[in-house]
Amino acid sequence: MSDNLIGGKGLTVIIVDDGNSPEQAVKVANSLVLTGQVLAVIGHTFSEITMEVAPIYEKNKLVLISPTASASKLSNSNDFFFRMIPSDATMTQAMASYLINQSTDEQQKVALFDNPNDIYSESLKNQFMVSFSAGGGKIVKDMNDSFDLSRTSFNASAAIDRADKQKATAIVLLPDISTLAKAIEVIKANWQLNLPIITGENLYSNYTLKFGAQEAEKNVVVATPWHSLNSPDPDFPLQAKNIWGGTVSWRTAFAYDTARTLITALRTLPERKELNRIALQQILASENFSSEGATGEITFLPSGDRLESRIIFTKVVKSSCSPLGYTFVPLDYPVGQFSLLECD
Repeated sequence: MSDNLIGGKGLTVIIVDDGNSPEQAVKVANSLVLTGQVLAVIGHTFSEITMEVAPIYEKNKLVLISPTASASKLSNSNDFFFRMIPSDATMTQAMASYLINQSTDEQQKVALFDNPNDIYSESLKNQFMVSFSAGGGKIVKDMNDSFDLSRTSFNASAAIDRADKQKATAIVLLPDISTLAKAIEVIKANWQLNLPIITGENLYSNYTLKFGAQEAEKNVVVATPWHSLNSPDPDFPLQAKNIWGGTVSWRTAFAYDTARTLITALRTLPERKELNRIALQQILASENFSSEGATGEITFLPSGDRLESRIIFTKVVKSSCSPLGYTFVPLDYPVGQFSLLECD
């Protein structure tokens, strides 16, 4: 057991629930910063909430590392914020490049669906527009807010008709959590028109497999920052499966790496120094710091963003061994192995 100690001490984990609510998250943050033994916080899940509480942690010099908050506005937000997931700029640049590389002689014109009232969704949209336009692509005009997923009167079929009339060559779906159902409606409404659809990590979920897999299998590409079949650490998916009894998602991998990174940083602290919040921040921010995890090597830029990033493009395929009958696999996964997925 002594080999697992950090500076002669064990690691205590406090689990709190922010309820995915900004108000509750602020209460949680104000409580944690006053708990002297807390050296770092892993969280929060959503970008909107993370942006709300990050200044509280910075003011109290408490490190905050988010596994999943990707909004670009969080870059350079403060010295005590770090994140494991690639930023929206990285994700959307990869998505834009993918679409542009798929085009032939025809200019790529996309219909872009998002929720303009959500920080995460709007961040993805803005970053995608920059990258896609720079690559020569064109965004079709959203007449009458037809592509606004937040509208109570949103009509997926009418939106697809609008995209078709404006000669869109592809659809970009950038929903937040609250508009996932409408994003699935768009996928279903596109069944006959069959435009290529590309979307981000929010639709990499069991929700998609449960409610829209049959349609998604036809023409949807889902970008994700990690996949178990393409893991830099091939042992992690196997170990995780033994523990949890099933395949884990990118969210689990990034949460694991966040905890592992903090442990590495704490172990890096010289024995003569006291374990404290400021010392931990200085180690994480050091250009000499690095850690290894399920998602590869981990180092941080001065912005708090991760230096290394990988975007995996996946598709939905049938899998007789999946409880939902479908699963996600990398685009280049061998067709002959589909039937073997999760059957070991």
